[in-house]
Amino acid sequence: MKETFTQSGTSLRLVMFQVSFLKMVKGKEDDMDRRYGYSSNEMNISFIKKIYAAKTWNVFFDMIDSPLPEKNCESEVCDMLIYAVKDSEISGYHQNPYTNNELFHLRRKHEAKIPAPSSWLNNENETAKIDKYGVMQFLTFRPGNKNKGGNDNKSSSFSEFRKDNNIKNININNNNRGSYRDGGLGRLGRRGRRGGRGGGIK
Repeated sequence: MKETFTQSGTSLRLVMFQVSFLKMVKGKEDDMDRRYGYSSNEMNISFIKKIYAAKTWNVFFDMIDSPLPEKNCESEVCDMLIYAVKDSEISGYHQNPYTNNELFHLRRKHEAKIPAPSSWLNNENETAKIDKYGVMQFLTFRPGNKNKGGNDNKSSSFSEFRKDNNIKNININNNNRGSYRDGGLGRLGRRGRRGGRGGGIK
């Protein structure tokens, strides 16, 4: 939540500015007309300081006159953010090129203590492959067919890379087993030959 607030700072400040400005000029239309739509310096300094002082979600919602409940406010904000992301994807404002498990794998590199989602715990086949080969990084979340095509090409190349590595590993393992068998038979043959010569001396 904190990271989302930080990364969305400019957009959130714009929302706070618009709401605060409308509240500030309400009932002062004549004064604003005389200033050609500009507020006084005193008014500017006052509410701009408040906007830049807002560092948490509860202060943000207070500023836009939508205060959060005192209990479970973090849960409510999380639900709101999750809904906003889903709505953005459905509306075509962004695309999500990763599965939930791939996103968890990428995030875990930076936040080692985050709990694993149920999809990670209940899908051993996918998670084993992700742990073994990793995930294609730097796919874009930008919308549009061109960006989607670029993601598909990168993902396809990464899948081919994983297949090639898997085949190489299988071949290496087979070669190692073959070398072991050959070496074992050679030693057995030498022991057999020594045994034969020994029998002849006797």
